Amino acid sequence: MDPIALTAEQWAQVKALLHILWLLPFFAAGLALLLMLALAIIPSLVGTRHLPAETTRVRGLFLLVSLAAVAGIAIVFARVIAVRDILVAVYPKFLW
Repeated sequence: MDPIALTAEQWAQVKALLHILWLLPFFAAGLALLLMLALAIIPSLVGTRHLPAETTRVRGLFLLVSLAAVAGIAIVFARVIAVRDILVAVYPKFLW
């Protein structure tokens, strides 16, 4: 399966697709860090009394922000699916 040559309009679509895809690692890393803090690190430090028990209140905030990161990942996937036509234009035999 050989790609075809791209026009200027198709290059603009590729650029838009890549800009969207650059957001994905940031959302994923943020989600991982927030969940690790909220579900593992804070409870462990409170359990060993390295942090005061009141610190567990912050866990809810971290979980809410992690939901925002999940929403961001979903939005990125939705946008990528919306511009998937460029893949079909470049690779005509590309299967979805």
